[in-house]
Amino acid sequence: MKYSFLIDTGADETFFHYRSINILGIDTSQLEILDDVGGVGRYSIPYFHWNTEMKLISPEGTKIFGGEVNVFLDPHATDVPLLGRDVLDTFVAIFDRGKDDVILLDQPDSYRIKRSPER
Repeated sequence: MKYSFLIDTGADETFFHYRSINILGIDTSQLEILDDVGGVGRYSIPYFHWNTEMKLISPEGTKIFGGEVNVFLDPHATDVPLLGRDVLDTFVAIFDRGKDDVILLDQPDSYRIKRSPER
């Protein structure tokens, strides 16, 4: 399945939206339901862990993440999947609000800040 994510630097972990249950054909009948996550409103939101593999695709290549992600059971929790720090922390993340860019650098890529000549 192809997903677009909202990059959430405040989220400890990655969360899929409620619709993922049907889209991915997940059987929730035997899953352990957790409710120890909350957003800004600090109320508990039910979710479960799900083992999967995510592939992030860019023009320069792909990176595959395997393991647990979380899936919200509340259809109102989020409309889009949230990419959290569990994935983001494997990159050097650059957020350029002026250019409306998010750049995720992976090894062996790096960056250097170059100062502009003083005026």
